[in-house]
Amino acid sequence: MLAVMALSKRICLNKSKQLIIIFILLFNVISLVSLESLGTPYRLINSDHLQINRLSDEYITYLRGNVHFFYDDIEFKADKAEIYEIQQYVKMTGNVIAIQDTLSINCHEAQYYHLKEFLRVQGNVLITETGTKHTYKEVKANVGEYDRLNGMFTLKGNIKAWAREDSLHATAGFATYDLNTGYGYMIQKPIIWKAGQDSISLSAEKIEFYNDIQKIVASFDVVTKNKELKATSNFLIYYGTEEKLVYIGNPKVFSNFGDAKADLITAYLKEKQIDRVEFDNNCLVYFNTKENEKKENMVKSSQMKLFYENGKPIKFNADNNVETYFVQNSTKKQTAMNNRVFSNKLRLTFDDEMQINTIKLDTVTKGKYRFERKD
Repeated sequence: MLAVMALSKRICLNKSKQLIIIFILLFNVISLVSLESLGTPYRLINSDHLQINRLSDEYITYLRGNVHFFYDDIEFKADKAEIYEIQQYVKMTGNVIAIQDTLSINCHEAQYYHLKEFLRVQGNVLITETGTKHTYKEVKANVGEYDRLNGMFTLKGNIKAWAREDSLHATAGFATYDLNTGYGYMIQKPIIWKAGQDSISLSAEKIEFYNDIQKIVASFDVVTKNKELKATSNFLIYYGTEEKLVYIGNPKVFSNFGDAKADLITAYLKEKQIDRVEFDNNCLVYFNTKENEKKENMVKSSQMKLFYENGKPIKFNADNNVETYFVQNSTKKQTAMNNRVFSNKLRLTFDDEMQINTIKLDTVTKGKYRFERKD
């Protein structure tokens, strides 16, 4: 009798366990059916562990280990993810990767808001874009935000960018770019530079990009440098199609040959090298006749032009209201002498060692040049 009672009790317990298991399976099936009825816009590819919880009116899908899914047209991978089904929002942590077409984003944490089509990434952010074998771009930052609805991309903190095709580099503390208009800007100590033989750098308080018309505007404390020149101004406008840099607001140019300033300075590039520099209104330049010598020769005029070839000055023109001061230092063959002349035009040419080769004055109104040799 006792054996029968024990067996009956065991059967009841087994049935209870079976009912519990069936109930759990039924609950999971109902949950999955409910989620399916929501029309979730993501597609799960893989997850080592999956758990679905219901919190009030929200269903939360917890994914752990080798997480891989698509949300809209973006492919996501991560160590962990939490998908909020009703809010259509997902949080990811650990080795996060987001891929869309040729664009890839790696980071430590990310959040994607489906309804707003808004992606936020944080922690060792690395953004890469791969095109052909010659086109590759990468950007690093602390935080990134991608507003797909409005086409806005924003980066914050310790930004470093590199474009392999043009050997361009950039750093800044904050940057934003509008994909629809092609406009963007960088602030917080932005610097752009190009590496290589034709290296050049640009820094300012703010650097703006107008990609559609290939224009760059730099504002306040503007400094540009290359192997031949350093230029400073309050504003700089670069026209890419014309390969022209316009310096406005107390512009100045410094080089081994001379230091110059004017109301307006324009530099023209040719094949990525300086072709000529033009100075307009209240032009003043101090220059030397030998490299690394004191710049004690002077020219004033209304307009000036300095022409380059292979990175070296070959010709200098000054026009209208020209005043020149030329120092002839004492040597074994020359007598020390100072010359000051007022004229309408001045023409200088330089040899391969950047020394003055010829001097030509036109319509001298006052003074004269005297060059005397010792006997």
